[in-house]
Amino acid sequence: MFCYKNTAIKKGLLAIGILFALVACTPAGKLYSGGHSQHNLLLRPQDQGSVLVAPIIGVPASKALTEAIALALIEAEIPAHTSLISNSAHKTGYTLIGIAQTTRSGQIHWRLMDARGLMVGEYQQKIRKIDQNNPPKKFIAKIATGVAKAMAPFFPGHSKPLSPPVITILGIEGAPGDGAISLRRSMGFALSKLGFKITSDLATDGAAMVLVGDVQMEKISPEFERARIAWSVLAPDGRVLGTIRQASQVRAGSLDQNWGPVAALATKAGAEGVTQLIKRSLKITPTQINQNQKKITP
Repeated sequence: MFCYKNTAIKKGLLAIGILFALVACTPAGKLYSGGHSQHNLLLRPQDQGSVLVAPIIGVPASKALTEAIALALIEAEIPAHTSLISNSAHKTGYTLIGIAQTTRSGQIHWRLMDARGLMVGEYQQKIRKIDQNNPPKKFIAKIATGVAKAMAPFFPGHSKPLSPPVITILGIEGAPGDGAISLRRSMGFALSKLGFKITSDLATDGAAMVLVGDVQMEKISPEFERARIAWSVLAPDGRVLGTIRQASQVRAGSLDQNWGPVAALATKAGAEGVTQLIKRSLKITPTQINQNQKKITP
């Protein structure tokens, strides 16, 4: 049976990485009322607490993307607009700044600034390569939704995620036999039962956390060997939040072909540890994950 090696993990002290600190902001302003077109809605600055979505640096289709982000924020009940008519009208508001970075995968670095010019939140969003001069509307919408999800926790009354926590299992290294496939499939099943949304598309779901596994087999006698599994969780911006380590003694050669029920046993315990790590690291409360849990039929 797989178990946690470190007793501190049993007590819930799982987080290793430095956590995001959610900074309190000034109260959000009154939401826009009906009777305005989307275009006029985005051009209308609020007196207090609204978000100015600034033109995105390094993106040719900046106008379409800024408008989509502003609308996504409004749908999340965060007042937003795309045009600053006067500095005085925006003196108590926020500014969302996006800078596209030229990398192999493509990234946009988002910063949320308050009226004093201080950064109160940031988000590193990975995007897939595409024709930036004429990007599909669906692609723009996914980027906008990802930004709104990432920025929402920095506003009062928006501490809960807009959707279940998203995670992708990137891969399992070093596992003999069918371990890479069996462990990945079993971990995805276990995490989905605990309330996570499992995704395989990091390019379009920039809010996803990443889980990677590493397996090491150690021979301890002619009859037995020790299987060690390390699960590392990465935040959406690539920072390592922490690592869960498991170890179990098995018959020598028993995992060289099929892992079978051993994979389910290992990932059930591992998924519980990963959940606790994420709760502590990203300040997600048990309620926010538990409300998405699926009932498991005996």
